[in-house]
Amino acid sequence: MVFAVWMLRQFLAPTDFTPAENRSIAVLPLENLSPDPDDAYFTDGVHDDIITQLSKIGDLKVIARNSVMNFPVGSRNYKQIGEELNVATVLEGSVRRADDIVRVSVQLIDVESMRTLWAETYDRHLTDIFTLQSEIAREITGSLRVSLTEEEEKQLETPLTENAQAYELYQRSMDYSVRRPDFKREDIDIAIDFMEKAIEVDPQFLAAHAGLSFHHALYYWYGHDQSPQRLELSKRYADRAFELDPDSEWANLALANYYYRSREYARALTYLEETGASSLYYGLSAWIQRRIGMWEQSIQNQKREIELDPLNVGNYYELALSYLQLRQYDHAIEYLNKALSLAPDFDSAKQSVARTHILWKGDKEPLRRYISQNPDAGVFNYYSYFLLRDYEGMLSSAERMRVEIITGQAYVIPKQFYAGLAYTYLGDSPDARFQFEEARKILEEKLQDRPDDYRILATLSKVYAFLNMPGEAISTAEKVYDMIPLEKDALLGSDYIINIAEVYAILGNGVMAAEYLEKALSIPSSISVQMLKIDPIWDPVREHESFRKLVAGEAA
Repeated sequence: MVFAVWMLRQFLAPTDFTPAENRSIAVLPLENLSPDPDDAYFTDGVHDDIITQLSKIGDLKVIARNSVMNFPVGSRNYKQIGEELNVATVLEGSVRRADDIVRVSVQLIDVESMRTLWAETYDRHLTDIFTLQSEIAREITGSLRVSLTEEEEKQLETPLTENAQAYELYQRSMDYSVRRPDFKREDIDIAIDFMEKAIEVDPQFLAAHAGLSFHHALYYWYGHDQSPQRLELSKRYADRAFELDPDSEWANLALANYYYRSREYARALTYLEETGASSLYYGLSAWIQRRIGMWEQSIQNQKREIELDPLNVGNYYELALSYLQLRQYDHAIEYLNKALSLAPDFDSAKQSVARTHILWKGDKEPLRRYISQNPDAGVFNYYSYFLLRDYEGMLSSAERMRVEIITGQAYVIPKQFYAGLAYTYLGDSPDARFQFEEARKILEEKLQDRPDDYRILATLSKVYAFLNMPGEAISTAEKVYDMIPLEKDALLGSDYIINIAEVYAILGNGVMAAEYLEKALSIPSSISVQMLKIDPIWDPVREHESFRKLVAGEAA
């Protein structure tokens, strides 16, 4: 059911993907006709169950939930929907729940001819809802003349659970999971609580065990709790799902996701391969592939993800970020603009467009325009002021920060770090030292609880460098790179090569800074020669012969 929301980001597939014209469908949001408006979550669950069941069929292109949610119940232009989603058919209908009786009415429409290909109304007891989605899926595949493999037949026959109470708790859990796109801690907490209750009612509920694994992995990944214990919970529930049925796609997906979040990418791929070619999605495989340096394959899978989820802004943004790493800046701008065409207020995309113009052509004007229009837009701005050499603006922006510590996949940065950076370039050494000492205290204290958190160590290495502690700075930066080398993570590993180069530059060692920068420029990474010419972080070594040769393209 709504478990498919996570599965929007998945898996390996053949490279010659071309969906058949008449074998494509968008399942539009169903209308909730229940007397109790609070039953909307139930209608959403039935809707997503149908999508999930259809997505198990390899010969059918099924649009992901994120994109179809752009067409709510009401007046709908089917031809327009078909064009926007590139599908030949749409399914729409309604759900009415009264006590334990459920009525589901659906119709399948050909968007070109506007002809109804099939329509049906089902009146069922709540306990029979588990098989209803399979029936609907079979009717649709029959109408579209889609062939089913033996494995697909088996999957359509397998209900999520046969316990109505567990099913309802599961639906409530997933309702909170997809409530907001930014995975708020309070939403995940509630989702976990409902999912645990579903397992209490039905301990054999495989999808709920897999769902709990995903919830705990997200909790860890988004920084709500990055303790080893949290990640171990994700593994425990994935293992339990696998014990219940090692052939289950959800069990294998849960384990693949766990190993992805644990950065054990080879193991993640082995579980993805066990999901079978009939129900593959592409996002997770793309994320894994770029972590192991399979950039071309990653981009192909990201494009396939867009085919199945064409109105999901995040998909275009992620693809643009891949092109940025590859320094294919024209393609990056293309997909950033596509994201902005869908969501004109998507701030991260606007920021990335401005940054891309610097990386590509050394053009700072788009960044100046962005900053003038969005003086407090977010984390990116603090360094944007720095790139524009507006240190007063940077200091003012840091002082107005609403959060004390900025966290991300690569760094944990106290606001005092940005203030220290601004004071350094303003020539105010005492205030700069005070701010960096404060940042050092915060980071070292955090390190006591998480001694292997490479994000904390990465920032701390630069703090040590600014405090003129070369031994500690270099050893810490090298430790981070040893923890996340390119061989382990091609995406993050490149960031930590640049981090070492920055540490050496801060310390004034031009030879070593240029050596690491040359390596970073030779691989997919977030740096370019044009950026080197502009970023003030390189000022301490800018006149050094090795750095000048590198920027001039004369380095060996």
